[in-house]
Amino acid sequence: MQENIFTVDLGNLKISVDQRNEINAAVQTAVTGVLAKTGISNKVVLFPINRWPKGPIIWGIIARPWDDFGIKDFNQIIG
Repeated sequence: MQENIFTVDLGNLKISVDQRNEINAAVQTAVTGVLAKTGISNKVVLFPINRWPKGPIIWGIIARPWDDFGIKDFNQIIG
């Protein structure tokens, strides 16, 4: 769903590798924290992305409903 895609684009802002990793960890922590509070965290598969050059995204986190998850979906996620 397009409405469930969130983007952080820092453009040409100069940040260090440590800062990039810290921002990525903060995004992942925020997503998992909110999902845990809603009670659906046990019903989803989470893929934290930490510099994954082959995937459709490089940083962030991917969440998919457990019931809808299959190996075909995994192959699409990782590219």
